[in-house]
Amino acid sequence: MTLHNNPQCVEQILAFKQCHEDAGYFGRFLGQCNEQKRVLDACFKAQKKVLRKGLLEKARADRERWQQACKQVEP
Repeated sequence: MTLHNNPQCVEQILAFKQCHEDAGYFGRFLGQCNEQKRVLDACFKAQKKVLRKGLLEKARADRERWQQACKQVEP
């Protein structure tokens, strides 16, 4: 998990990594960081929803621009 690719979830990523460092192998194995993982997953889901919305708007604008260009080319 890289911080620069997930700007909305930086705090959750750092909390999850810190939990893993504090818990050790057996703590992670026994689910000590499950709550931080749930919070992180929810953050990733919300971030993905925002990203998808932006990409969809861009795709619609590109499609509209393409259709306008095609109309100008056709007689």
